[in-house]
Amino acid sequence: SKSDVTECKYSIPDFAKEFLLKHYPPSRDLVQSVNNNIKKLSGSFEQASLASNINEFNIKALEIRNQNEKVIARYLHESLRLSHPRIKKMDEALDQISRAKEIVPNYFEIYRISALIKSYRGDLLGANEDYLIALEIEPNNARLLYFYSMFMLTKMNDVESALTYAKKAYEIKPESLEIAICYARCMGYQGNFDVAIDILDKRFNDDTQMPPDTFRVITTIMIDLYRRWANTDVDLNCDRK
Repeated sequence: SKSDVTECKYSIPDFAKEFLLKHYPPSRDLVQSVNNNIKKLSGSFEQASLASNINEFNIKALEIRNQNEKVIARYLHESLRLSHPRIKKMDEALDQISRAKEIVPNYFEIYRISALIKSYRGDLLGANEDYLIALEIEPNNARLLYFYSMFMLTKMNDVESALTYAKKAYEIKPESLEIAICYARCMGYQGNFDVAIDILDKRFNDDTQMPPDTFRVITTIMIDLYRRWANTDVDLNCDRK
């Protein structure tokens, strides 16, 4: 994968440490500053991990696999905070993205978050370009495929492309409810109502202890699919007459 990054670690001999501490000890302010930055980085990592554990398809959830990506979590969370609708500091948010790219330029989550922020500000072409870069780095990441499919469906109104990426995501992770719903929606918009209903019906059969909220969401979508399917049949019958 292009996201594989070699982690670099530097060390100095003990005698060099003793020399530096004796002759060039760090100031109190510097020590406090370093400790504060470490706490901020650890906090950002914990937030990202918590979000991922709660719902990996939450837009704030980050996929973190090594120390380098852990460092980037702070910048990405700050960019999300700055781009929040109540704050709307989009330029500052994208500045955080630029800083993250300087550190780990081939981390796909940077481009996914950048695409999200650009879509907030109405730069859909820029968002699409960032998504494509992310997909070049991680072409088989089910979460990324899902987010891009939803972007194509809801922002670009490109149902055909949305279906292509949703189908691939579903093939990789068929057990995901979010991906199944996305795939079914795309199939429904393409007029493949029977396939869409089968996808969601399978969720009922596979998940016998489905949460009430999830049950309502799927039921609502299936009712809408049946209604549109029936209307399509009525229109066809009228045309035949």
